[in-house]
Amino acid sequence: MTKILVTGATGQIGSELTLVLREKYGVENVIAAGHRKEPPPA
Repeated sequence: MTKILVTGATGQIGSELTLVLREKYGVENVIAAGHRKEPPPA
């Protein structure tokens, strides 16, 4: 099966989309890519 890449997967829409796609196509077929900024050091 073809793999699905979700960019921006840590955002509002991307996170919801990733969940739905994984339910439909399986966890092994959906790749989530995104980044979050690290908080500044304390």
